[in-house]
Amino acid sequence: MRPDLKIPRSSIELILEIIAFVSLVLTLAFIAIYWNHLPSEIAIHFDITGKVDGWARKETILLFPVASIFVYAILTIVSFFPHKYNYLWEITEENAKRQYQLARLLVVAIKIEELVLIAFVTWSSIQISLSVYPQLQVSILFFAIFIIGTTVGAYLIKAYLDK
Repeated sequence: MRPDLKIPRSSIELILEIIAFVSLVLTLAFIAIYWNHLPSEIAIHFDITGKVDGWARKETILLFPVASIFVYAILTIVSFFPHKYNYLWEITEENAKRQYQLARLLVVAIKIEELVLIAFVTWSSIQISLSVYPQLQVSILFFAIFIIGTTVGAYLIKAYLDK
């Protein structure tokens, strides 16, 4: 059985948690600020080039903060149980603390990346619906995928080296 250690959050984890919370608040703020200015139909789906190919009632934009709250809540709860995660190598008394710290850091990093992505898509959908921007900046979405992949890759390398 894996050790169930109570490891205090590091300064970097606390800073990252604040960034995650701010990203969540931004999604809520974007909608609150622009709600009365949004048209009855908003852009909700985009093709591979970023052009709008789907519209829906403006209430649909409320799914973004719901998704943000869900991601924030689930990943925050999960971060309290690193001893329950699946690891690619054996967790021992000797490596448990470091492996748990790295895994918890991965969870908060992914949380930030997901929340920033949701905030960006919310902002973009609002701006496109208000005819401020003609289309979604798809390059930013590909960049987000690259960042998430890099985060996971960096974690795997560091966790492997610290096994």
